Amino acid sequence: SSSTKKGVFNFAEYLVEEIESLDEEINVNFDQKEKLQSRLRRLIGDREEIYKYFVKGVGVHRGDLPHIIRKIIEDGIRNNALRFLVSTTTLAEGINLPLKTIIIPKPEVGGEDLSISLFFNLSGRAGRPQIETEGQIILIASRKFSKKFLEEKYQKAELNDIERILTPILH
Repeated sequence: SSSTKKGVFNFAEYLVEEIESLDEEINVNFDQKEKLQSRLRRLIGDREEIYKYFVKGVGVHRGDLPHIIRKIIEDGIRNNALRFLVSTTTLAEGINLPLKTIIIPKPEVGGEDLSISLFFNLSGRAGRPQIETEGQIILIASRKFSKKFLEEKYQKAELNDIERILTPILH
């Protein structure tokens, strides 16, 4: 939805401001960053928000981005050219990136409660095998959600709580 896309850009902007307020440099692979940044600039120019965030070390990933742009962002994470990635739930759709921490800003997607399946899928993106030894999930919740509700739904969930996803096979 457009509000989700707007939220991704708002959070990317917030991260950039926080990074700029730090007194220290963010450790990245500068050669890779320059290479990918140059490709991105050739494709979209240097006035687009996605480019400006990339320059500051923040990747923006959404399903409606052209494949080549998403690939540059993903390569930036894989090659340590970017340290932060702000994404819609496209992250849960089988993208294997070396992410140590996943921050879920609220337990909702499109105004609906975050499903157990999506929560576990996002959780599975943190601490990828052969990349990290462990991962962490940070779920940020407003007062709208009680601590008991969140613990019962997400922290104490088990595999049999996951809703089955049935996809018809078309011939």
